[in-house]
Amino acid sequence: MKINRLLNLVVAMLLLAVTATAQDVNKLYLSEMTGMKNRSLDMPVYLENTSSRIVAFQFDVKTPEGVTLKTSGNKADETRATDHKVNVRQLSDGTYRVMMLSPTNKTVRANRGSVASIVASISDSAPLEENGVYPIILSNVVISDSLGNNVMTSFENGALRIGANPDFIVKNVALAGN
Repeated sequence: MKINRLLNLVVAMLLLAVTATAQDVNKLYLSEMTGMKNRSLDMPVYLENTSSRIVAFQFDVKTPEGVTLKTSGNKADETRATDHKVNVRQLSDGTYRVMMLSPTNKTVRANRGSVASIVASISDSAPLEENGVYPIILSNVVISDSLGNNVMTSFENGALRIGANPDFIVKNVALAGN
């Protein structure tokens, strides 16, 4: 009788452990953003995580033709990061590698929201139509815990909507005195 109870307890604990692991969510994603030609925009990177041990992430991103990512001026969100640094480097035309890490292996705070901001620039000569929506494609996504394990469960691509530039020009502005 005692053996059956003990066996049932062990089975129940194993089922709970498997269920908890199956419910882990460690998702990196971009959202739809709007930018205009001949302008820069901040591209937020979002992280939703149930793991409290996340210290870094890395992904490759393919941008639409005429959209470039800056290799400087990118930053970690201060509400979620401690000493984390963001690094962006170009791999090939239109493809970049984005990495955020803590040099002291500190974990990311909180469990949802923006975790970094990447500066993108849209060329005036980019073959992108106003009000068009263009994909920003992620690949090779890694979300790393403090032990170096990839704990990523999913990721989502982003999109760039091209807004209309104003069709007026401000000229001859002067201050009038009283």
